[in-house]
Amino acid sequence: MDHDTYCYNIMSVYRRATADEIAGGMDWYERANALALELSPGDAWRGAGVLAAFSPMRQWPVNVKHARDCFATGTASGHTGTMNRIAQRIYDGEHALDVLNGDKTRAFCAAIADPFGSTIATIDRHAHDVAAGRVFSDSERKIGKRVFRAMSAAYVECADYLGVSVAQVQAITWVVWRREKGLT
Repeated sequence: MDHDTYCYNIMSVYRRATADEIAGGMDWYERANALALELSPGDAWRGAGVLAAFSPMRQWPVNVKHARDCFATGTASGHTGTMNRIAQRIYDGEHALDVLNGDKTRAFCAAIADPFGSTIATIDRHAHDVAAGRVFSDSERKIGKRVFRAMSAAYVECADYLGVSVAQVQAITWVVWRREKGLT
């Protein structure tokens, strides 16, 4: 697919957002940032990094539980061994962007740590499907670097057009898409 198609699909989903979905999406990353700072006062990147490390293929409440447990006990657990080790390294003081290795988790971390300054969209499975205009099965969805960058650029263009942050347009469309498709 091309850039214009991605933009068209993103804008189509955005335009179907209810007032409540727009309100919730507009401040979703701000609320996540507040949580990151609650977990790690004075260091949003540390809190955001631990949250992002626990995010692959997990629902947000589960991420939050594992992150809270990590900061309460000093030990990252609850995810795969690899993701627990990454979360532990961030908890122990390594900068999140030096440790996180996936485009999605790095973008998610940046959006949480700096909701208005992040310029790369979090392209997870739902954001991918929004831009592509249909639901993909996990086996057919391929989010390689080229696709990630192309879709992220489309979200950036839509955000610029709408006068909102990249994180806001991604969050709003993510909520609308999941509601419309009955996804969890």
